[in-house]
Amino acid sequence: MICGLWIVASCAVTPAARPAPVALPRADEIIRTMAATYAAASSYLDRGIATSKFGTKSFETAYVRPDQFRFEYREAADPARAYVIWSNGAQTLSQWYATPGIVDDHNDLGRAIAAATGVSSGTAMTISKLLLPQIISGFALTQLDELTLEGDERVAGHDCWRVAGSHPRGGRYVLWIDRTSHLLRQLVIRRHVPTAAGGFDAEDTITYDPQINTVVAPAHLRRPALAGVTPTARSAPSWIGARFDPKTTQIDQIIPGAPADRAGLEVGDLVLSLDGRSVATPTEIVERIQTTKAGAHVTAVVRRAGNQVTITLTPESRPDMEVLARRALLDRPAPDFAAELVAGGYPAKLADLTGHVVVIDFWATWCGPCAMTMPHLDAWQAKYAAKGLRVVGLSSEDTDVIKAFLASHKLGYTVARDRDARIAQDYLLQGVPMLILVDKAGVVRDVHLGADDLDSIEAAIVRLL
Repeated sequence: MICGLWIVASCAVTPAARPAPVALPRADEIIRTMAATYAAASSYLDRGIATSKFGTKSFETAYVRPDQFRFEYREAADPARAYVIWSNGAQTLSQWYATPGIVDDHNDLGRAIAAATGVSSGTAMTISKLLLPQIISGFALTQLDELTLEGDERVAGHDCWRVAGSHPRGGRYVLWIDRTSHLLRQLVIRRHVPTAAGGFDAEDTITYDPQINTVVAPAHLRRPALAGVTPTARSAPSWIGARFDPKTTQIDQIIPGAPADRAGLEVGDLVLSLDGRSVATPTEIVERIQTTKAGAHVTAVVRRAGNQVTITLTPESRPDMEVLARRALLDRPAPDFAAELVAGGYPAKLADLTGHVVVIDFWATWCGPCAMTMPHLDAWQAKYAAKGLRVVGLSSEDTDVIKAFLASHKLGYTVARDRDARIAQDYLLQGVPMLILVDKAGVVRDVHLGADDLDSIEAAIVRLL
């Protein structure tokens, strides 16, 4: 047997006799493909098990774009103890352990998910953040550091890539990602939980049985029963109106007129501590602020141009998100951008469009209302191009996904890719479609969310031209 092996080895000396080596994907590529798959899904359905030292719980997630969502989390030992989050876009309801109490989060699914994060040990957040990255705040798997591809393994009969990474705040994540569907099959989180007695090491294992782009039965999206129950409005979390670098405490953006702006914080400030307690990640800052009572004072120490500066912040209740976007953008210079051109005869760089009236359309291939809006955008571009109108459509999906959509939707305006959704963040995107109207001097004159009342947008375009 040994000689035979040596004979085979000695004969296989020419490249033609060897199978071509298979190039393995990089860990970051696997994570990006996974994230893009969820972000482009028209529907999603799963059920799974979450196991930790505190017990075993089952869960189900159902989602149909653009805005039908239901998440249910149950104690395995007592199935009647359920936590349910439900949303139809116009209303979001949360029900705790089948008690009569129901909380109304209005149309803010992100707030309901954030409130359930601790209860569900993060299970409510993980998949919803992948499906709705621009709506659900908090940590995302795409923010893992030190990513490594550890190999491939089978999970429940499915071939999976095993990818590991580190949470910026500590803890090790191991993901099993289906090699065919690119969906998450299993997640293990290992972390140290500090306590007054010194803390303990914890391990959570979450398994998923996911389906994507499938028919979701109405029963999976059923609304919590409201017979005889009046939902209680949840108070908005406290907020200062600052956005941070994803991996540091440096301020990337400050909303004009927000508490951070009024207190004197500046873009580029690095937040070192809040009320004497050091902070190392943006998540820590957000959590501290959100749990501070509106109107209370918070002392922040920041590093600015090499010096430490002390600033007193007064958080307030976070306003409605569409109101927030209008407050931040209206009658102010439009944030500059240079997107990756996918199709069109003029640039997707805002600076190059100075002197034109620009309509920026944030959209997605899975978005039905976006498809309804596009014929209007196309007609406006054809009708008003000679007078100086330029429509620019921006999607954060992969280029191939955008091109496939455009192959069956012929558009006469420029379409570009917003890589990593950075432009969307600068414009405080609250959902799609979202239209931004910019005048010839580069100033934002209107912010419009949704596909209704487009006649008013056209009227505004005509006035600006």
